[in-house]
Amino acid sequence: MITATSTGRKFATQLTDGRGHYIFADVPDEGGGDLYQRPGELIAEGYAACMNITAQKLLAEQGYPIDQVETQVEMVRDPDKTVFKAKTTIGGDVPESVKAEILDKITRCPVCKILAGEIEFLPL
Repeated sequence: MITATSTGRKFATQLTDGRGHYIFADVPDEGGGDLYQRPGELIAEGYAACMNITAQKLLAEQGYPIDQVETQVEMVRDPDKTVFKAKTTIGGDVPESVKAEILDKITRCPVCKILAGEIEFLPL
């Protein structure tokens, strides 16, 4: 379970997963300090992280070194739809056919499935 708690700084919020891991969120507008990522950016970061980790796992499973895997995500929002644009680059001595296979598979990572599925909001 994620818990968000105000910090005493205008709009700055501490988030924890209940396992001792902490991150912070903030906003730049309406007097926020712009010290941390915006809440929407945290969604895009989770998407990028999951695709990147999935690529690393697939490389490791196939016995390839993980020299560098970089994932970039841009989230474009309009009133009717949110679009996630993503690009992952796999560096190192990995055949192009393997890279292509991995790049195809990471589009079905766990966070991709969450974001693509039907979402319902309920009180806890």
